[in-house]
Amino acid sequence: MSPVKITDKVIYDATHYLPWNSPEEGSIRKYRAFYLPSSIHESHGIAIPECHKKRPILLLAGTSIPLSDRSDLVRYFVEAGYEVASIINPIGGPFDFGINPKKDRVDALRNYLDWLIEVANVRELLIVAQSYSAYETVRLLFENPDKYEKNILGIVFINPPVLNEGTGVIKHCSRFVWHHVLKGCSGAVGILLGKDSTVNDRSFARREMAGIVRWTCNTFRNPVRTMKEVLDIVSYRIKDRLAVLVKKHQYDINLFLQSDDQLLPIGVTLDQFQEDLCSEHIRVVPGGHNDIFFQACRRNELIEFIRQIMMRAVDKYGRGLEKGLRLP
Repeated sequence: MSPVKITDKVIYDATHYLPWNSPEEGSIRKYRAFYLPSSIHESHGIAIPECHKKRPILLLAGTSIPLSDRSDLVRYFVEAGYEVASIINPIGGPFDFGINPKKDRVDALRNYLDWLIEVANVRELLIVAQSYSAYETVRLLFENPDKYEKNILGIVFINPPVLNEGTGVIKHCSRFVWHHVLKGCSGAVGILLGKDSTVNDRSFARREMAGIVRWTCNTFRNPVRTMKEVLDIVSYRIKDRLAVLVKKHQYDINLFLQSDDQLLPIGVTLDQFQEDLCSEHIRVVPGGHNDIFFQACRRNELIEFIRQIMMRAVDKYGRGLEKGLRLP
């Protein structure tokens, strides 16, 4: 049976609403999520190693990344033989003042991890958290580090917003407008109009431009939510908490950084983590802040990085060993 391509419809059909209790508000709230188990692979003729079953990649997207913008990456993971789960945090509209990302994203992650482990019978998982989603990951694990330790094979932070102490709202917003939007778009236009640009160059530039435009539009779709996220980014420091998770609780934490990140300079991130993470836990590749969603060229390197992390979990803890099978 030849593999059948995983379509957006397959992903959307797997999406469902899950409730969580909100004692502070005295109500039950809902969030969207999906889980693509091995049965999806098998029904589409995609081979999945036995040791990947019930061990999904939990993909957490940063701010203003809807399901439509992450579906290509989800398909790539599935077709590479991995189960995938993800939470779809609401973007909201201009009048959705009630969204509180600082609290809501942590509550949803806590509830979904519990659902995956207790209801979907997931044995272990690997968290891939892009940009702002590093915050809910660190917050949740830091408040209760022992609860999920045995279930998490490792964590990959992609371009996490680790900032200098002196970075404030104005500086962060100006980097978004000047470096990400204006410089990013002008660079893409230059490639599209360049006489020496190849077909691949122009394809890359079109996807780059589309990604910048879509992310910018979603960012300004709910300015109140966006400003709450910016205030959280410039005030919450994950470095010390992350160091505790690594050194005291032995979480396997890793960085996948893109050297052309227009929003969060890679040098700042490397300086912040150089004392806490050794070189095998850090991978630096070309690309911008959201390129892992909008460009396909670095996904092979991300998959290889994930494979190394899972193998390290096997070697260190004996995880992933079942009936003589090793992770491929």
